Amino acid sequence: MVDPKKEYVVPLVKVGKVELQRLEVGGNPFHGISYRDAETGEYYRRRFCEPSHLSEVIIEAIRQGVTTISISPTSYDAEFNPIFFSIIRSASEGESSEIAAVPWMNIERSLEFPAGLRKEAVFAALCAESSELAGMNVESFVRRFAEDLLCKGICRYEPLLPNLSREGLEEVWKRIASARDELRDVELKFHPQRVRGDVGDLPFDDFSIPMARPGGHIVDVLVALRRFDVLAEYADIVHEQVPSVMFSTHFAGVTVPLIDKEDVGCDGYVVPVNRLGALMWPTQGEVERAIGTTAKPVFAIKPLAGGHSLGREAFDYVFRMVKADGALVGVASAEEARSTFSAAKESLSLS
Repeated sequence: MVDPKKEYVVPLVKVGKVELQRLEVGGNPFHGISYRDAETGEYYRRRFCEPSHLSEVIIEAIRQGVTTISISPTSYDAEFNPIFFSIIRSASEGESSEIAAVPWMNIERSLEFPAGLRKEAVFAALCAESSELAGMNVESFVRRFAEDLLCKGICRYEPLLPNLSREGLEEVWKRIASARDELRDVELKFHPQRVRGDVGDLPFDDFSIPMARPGGHIVDVLVALRRFDVLAEYADIVHEQVPSVMFSTHFAGVTVPLIDKEDVGCDGYVVPVNRLGALMWPTQGEVERAIGTTAKPVFAIKPLAGGHSLGREAFDYVFRMVKADGALVGVASAEEARSTFSAAKESLSLS
């Protein structure tokens, strides 16, 4: 057990050309984002409009030794981010460890999709890649997604996800056999200058920025469309100013193995990992296998399953069973930061 009186140094892991802390303060709560329910997201939004609440969480995280913090480029939230960055700088004054800011980059801003892109077909193509789908019937398929603890939450924030109600998933199921053919001729425009604009918007003068990652379901969409060339060009542009790039995926059981086969400049993955299997798509077992077989580092998102799974047990699954290399942890109060990072550090000390 970690001695609370002894200074604890969060261990590092090599990701591409840099070493990153294995724990990171997740940024979703600060931006009013909760995959649990709309009410929680609204509570976060109101809470972190007050700088004192934001400050106390950042101060406690740094006190716990976690000096890596998720951010977004300034223009993504131009009203909130300058306040956020100022609080991070103030909280870290006098600290011996440099703050590392890791931005989520919205790759969708650089893409132009055709008006007729069928979201059901994209989702079906990803589902069809899963070896376990051969043993599923429509009932088990619908249940897998419709009963996901965080399904409603993710659908609020991911515009390229189809309707994941029973009716919507039955439509996806009908398209599984033909989805790849349906997507074959989809044309997609990529605008590199928009990526360069987003990278140039990062606060390099304020923080160390060792790594960046495109967030959300969009990486999975590009994999379904077989546009590995776009992922490769995106990574090349980000690498011009940022040492490491990790790709985020919600369909890790499919996307991780497929990207591993391509030379796309990916230094690692950011993947939902939690003992309840929330957002571990297409199945929890497939995600566990993908993490176990990739040679690249994997960081867990949603390690607490949106608050449904807390404490040491949650982190033992992430670090000791699945053996993820790191975790992003969203906390909404100083007490949450204290208890959650203490539990994570106990688990890391035994992994």
